Amino acid sequence: MSDAPRNDWRPFWILFGLGWALFAFLVATNGQMVTDASPRGILDHQVAGSAARIDEIQRAWADSGKLDFARLSMGVDLVFIGVLSVAGVVGGVRIAGAAKGPILRRFGWLTTLPFLVFGATDYAETLSQFVQVMSQGSDVLAQVAAAVNQTKVVSFLAGNTALIAGLIGLRLTTA
Repeated sequence: MSDAPRNDWRPFWILFGLGWALFAFLVATNGQMVTDASPRGILDHQVAGSAARIDEIQRAWADSGKLDFARLSMGVDLVFIGVLSVAGVVGGVRIAGAAKGPILRRFGWLTTLPFLVFGATDYAETLSQFVQVMSQGSDVLAQVAAAVNQTKVVSFLAGNTALIAGLIGLRLTTA
């Protein structure tokens, strides 16, 4: 049995902070992957939708010396996805466990759902991209990445909004 108190928030805050630091790195360095073929950087690769388009983007990255950085960035993205998804689930569980009433308790549990969806869809997208950036475009993988993109974005926004709302609700009801 652990000596740590049941309401220890340190793991959540470490994961949440690390997740957002990794996200900030990805956003800040996206400009490194901007070319004529990918004016929005990695975002164009995410929604390419075809092997031909993936190959066009990757050729432009290779020609401009950016392909290795794109590979590194996608590797960092894979770490980010896991860290932020786990942080969101841990945060929702912590909110549910610390809530004084049933509404916030249920809200805490519900907060975990978009993070589970985010993790699944962003892993599907980024693993599809990563396989391609390590070799060449694939119609199937490009279509998978493009197909889950909007769900990934919505679940990311919904999860983080719900988590922050839950943290505020918890603070207001336990202060």
